[in-house]
Amino acid sequence: MQTGSFNPFVFFVAFLGFMIGFIAYGYYKGLLWFQQDSAKRSESLLASFNVRDEASGGWFRRFGRGLVVLLFITLISYPIVTNLIVLSPFQLFIFIFVFHLPSELILLIILTVIYWRIHKQPITEEMGLDQTD
Repeated sequence: MQTGSFNPFVFFVAFLGFMIGFIAYGYYKGLLWFQQDSAKRSESLLASFNVRDEASGGWFRRFGRGLVVLLFITLISYPIVTNLIVLSPFQLFIFIFVFHLPSELILLIILTVIYWRIHKQPITEEMGLDQTD
């Protein structure tokens, strides 16, 4: 094992801090899943995204969630592999240019297409975002 400046505890604390900040911001803006029955539902980004996703055929619900998980796994694999395993320069080259960068690029392209497909769906009153209920 390689010893160095990588400390998994610091990574965990940074991730936990990010999640707490993200949830606090979402709660403050009214974007969390349990806040979607509020009067400002039509202004909510997550509610409109969900309606647009259903209108586009549910691509993010069916495929996008798994792709986001794969994207995070490949993002986390780079610091884990490069800091915990001693790699020769050739092995590092193979890991970065044959596995890491192509898989990240493929996942990002697919997610961008899914988000573009969802984003091009119009929001109309018939989709359930009217404020009269």
